[in-house]
Amino acid sequence: MNPKSALVRDYMAAHPITFRPETDVLDAVHELIKHRIAGAPVVDQHGEVIGMLSEFDCMKIALNSGYYGDAGGPVSDFMSTEVESVDADMGIIELAQKFLQSGFRRF
Repeated sequence: MNPKSALVRDYMAAHPITFRPETDVLDAVHELIKHRIAGAPVVDQHGEVIGMLSEFDCMKIALNSGYYGDAGGPVSDFMSTEVESVDADMGIIELAQKFLQSGFRRF
């Protein structure tokens, strides 16, 4: 496949792992580790993305655990709510540029 003509849809996960806001955050972290992924969308009861749980967010969990001795809680307490998505028909080169400019690890 020619990278210049490749689209996001050629590389995106067809069935991504998702979490619900009420999912226990430690269970979510376990799933991220188990599947070796850097993050996953958080969806509401209608399947709409309302947040993202990322490696960065998991660092907050580790800090809370170390500092306060509290590591639990719902995903909604730790997820990022500023989520940016990209169109599946975006070119992969354009997406690479977006990654470099944003600092995000997942779209």
